Amino acid sequence: MEGPYAAGGFALTRVGFETKLAGNGKIALEKATSEQFDIVITDQQMPEMTGLEFVRQLRTMPGYAETPIILLTAKGLELELPRIQQELDIDAVFPKDKIVIGKYGP
Repeated sequence: MEGPYAAGGFALTRVGFETKLAGNGKIALEKATSEQFDIVITDQQMPEMTGLEFVRQLRTMPGYAETPIILLTAKGLELELPRIQQELDIDAVFPKDKIVIGKYGP
């Protein structure tokens, strides 16, 4: 996988985190069935399902009811973010235009 998410994964790896990337929500759910993740960072816009659909399904899986989730979105103004954050227990929502990778980024 290439692009800003791969760069973000690289940045996290450089500072000691192990990262896993999935090309879409369906693949991410498959990965979540075979291993437990400590935190999940997802995009709202992705192939196969939206980030919100992904989070809804993830929250029903064993071990993921309390997992911290960060949602990235370019559609912040189009979503009812406070309601969605509360309903799906999303820990943080970041607009993509405000994300800064930092010195380890591209």
